[in-house]
Amino acid sequence: MNVSVVLFTADLRLTDHPPLRAALDAADAVVPLFVRDRAVEAAGFVAPNRRAFLDGCLADLDAGLRERGGHLVVRSGDLVQQVCRVVTENTGWSTETWPTTSSTGSGWRAPAPTPGRTGSSTR
Repeated sequence: MNVSVVLFTADLRLTDHPPLRAALDAADAVVPLFVRDRAVEAAGFVAPNRRAFLDGCLADLDAGLRERGGHLVVRSGDLVQQVCRVVTENTGWSTETWPTTSSTGSGWRAPAPTPGRTGSSTR
């Protein structure tokens, strides 16, 4: 089964969302994910009014996904570690077995490396 994880960050909407549309078009299953990044919270995002606003936005996003038969996965912690965990949980891949340079039979293709950045990514 071809599974895509869509990481929601600043764009918490379902309409006109290119990464979500691409995942829905290409995958058998889509896992919508939001990570409460501790680094962002440590930078001051834990003010009560900001936290309440974000909580409301996430609740609205989850409600919209549930209307469509899905649900929002919300994790807390290091962004990269949490994305890796969700990918592993939903695909069976570990970070050691993720494709990194070639296409697999499932239509996944690794992006071209960005100068100055390291690591692999999923779509």
